[in-house]
Amino acid sequence: MKDFSAINTVPRENQTASPVYFLEESNGRPRVAFIGNSTTLHNPKPDIGWYGSWGMAASCKENDYLHIIMSKIREKYPKASYCIISGARWERNYRNIDLEENFHEAKEFEPDIIITAISGNIKNDEFEHDAFKTEMKKLHDYLVNGRDGVKIYQCTTFYRNELKIKGIKEYCEENGVRFVDISDIQDDKSNCAFDKFEHSGVGGHPGDKGMRIMAERFLAEIEKDI
Repeated sequence: MKDFSAINTVPRENQTASPVYFLEESNGRPRVAFIGNSTTLHNPKPDIGWYGSWGMAASCKENDYLHIIMSKIREKYPKASYCIISGARWERNYRNIDLEENFHEAKEFEPDIIITAISGNIKNDEFEHDAFKTEMKKLHDYLVNGRDGVKIYQCTTFYRNELKIKGIKEYCEENGVRFVDISDIQDDKSNCAFDKFEHSGVGGHPGDKGMRIMAERFLAEIEKDI
């Protein structure tokens, strides 16, 4: 199987201007925290042909996996709110990152649901199985902050990597986190957006079809709990 992480050439730096985003009113319950990278939110970057301000490479914000999930949750809980945590910052320095300095606003948001979609920006030769599990636990514990009943869901990287899949699956099994496998979505190139963007790094992200499948995988687990 081809290592598709090699086509993820979108720069990791400056994917978002702030590590925690509140894009709308954030007081309603349940509160959902999305921890993600460019697939979750990437601001406009015209030099690579990306002009959106949502999950790369959906055609519009309503078609990215985050907004599909929130639309479904709001069918039952119309006042549900969310924030976005720039996981790219964590991915770049997951062994040493200062959680309080970077993510205190997300902790203070007091999420009821945490949806985690990070690992793709960790270079494959820099992924340390045990360190990843240890630091992911610290991140989730920090955001939960001792509260009961917080539901956590975590997916594999969109770019298939067996070491990462193994580490994430073990982490979920060991910590009661719902495991969501999306690593096969990119096997079908029609789930990506290669035909929509000249820049292969942008096109290698999930297009509308891939985003919908990604959302459905998460929702299959989320709907067991809400």
